[in-house]
Amino acid sequence: KYRTNSSETFTTLKTYTTASNQWRTDSIALPNPSSTYQIMFEGILHYGYGVALDAISVYDADEEGGGVVPPTPDPCDAPTALAANNITETTADITWTGTATSYEVRLDGGVAEAVSGTTKQYTGLTPNTAYTVEVRAVCEGQTSDWVSVQFTTLEEEVVVVTPPTVATLAASEITHESATLNATVTAGSEEITAQGFMYKATAAAEWTTIAATGENMTATVEGLEAEMAYEYKAFATTASGTVEGEVMSFTTLAGLNDAETINAMIYPNPADDKAIISVSVAGAKIVVSDMQGRILLSDDMNESTYELNTSNYAAGVYYIRIISGNTVNTQKLIVK
Repeated sequence: KYRTNSSETFTTLKTYTTASNQWRTDSIALPNPSSTYQIMFEGILHYGYGVALDAISVYDADEEGGGVVPPTPDPCDAPTALAANNITETTADITWTGTATSYEVRLDGGVAEAVSGTTKQYTGLTPNTAYTVEVRAVCEGQTSDWVSVQFTTLEEEVVVVTPPTVATLAASEITHESATLNATVTAGSEEITAQGFMYKATAAAEWTTIAATGENMTATVEGLEAEMAYEYKAFATTASGTVEGEVMSFTTLAGLNDAETINAMIYPNPADDKAIISVSVAGAKIVVSDMQGRILLSDDMNESTYELNTSNYAAGVYYIRIISGNTVNTQKLIVK
């Protein structure tokens, strides 16, 4: 509303019928140039909200009688230095500079998201895909123009997994009740978590697994039946699965008759630091292995007795094999 100095009542210039809780800029034309006016802004108090009037500017008419259009307020400054950083296959960090109290950010023209700082991280993106990010400033109800930056996510890295190489080799030291299994294992790109052999009688359905270690892998199986055909294969397991070598076979020797028997005695048994092995033949060979079939000692007996040093053996049960030609005597030794 307005009135001149000579008027006692106010005349309404403009009426707003829409409520607003933000600052509004508008202009009105005063009817009498070169006059003195009183301006009043009148509002209705509703639900605790008041009204306010600020920044009034009056402009004279130009020489042709037209009104001079007041200058448009400075727009909200747009963000600058917009950039995409730390781009991966599925993420990207968006940064910019600016002095606004808040910003709006949108990806590929989607729904705008309010951001209070000057950074925004996007996750869950698609590898090797082009994206456009737009940012604009928000300043007391005004918004700047959108500014944009383009980036492309990285290609997804393809990890090539190479399996281990497993080669089953021929068995050795075959007797009527035991055999030494052999294989080579070469690691691939993944860590080997388990390796060893699987063996069974050829006619049997179930395999028995025995663990072994090393690239040149060996294991001795005990308690086999005489004159029995067996088959075996080496294996190596990684996180991706198990690789098996070729299936090989062997046949145990015939059983021993009384004439071929080697008499042997081990004492003390259980042993502590040492054990004495006494045999009835000269020039025999002694082989010591643990319960997993790993050979701990292989030596020739130059005499009929042999002193076995067990001070470095862990407590447990060990197999002692005395071999003379095709004749084998196997006994158990307990180390305390």
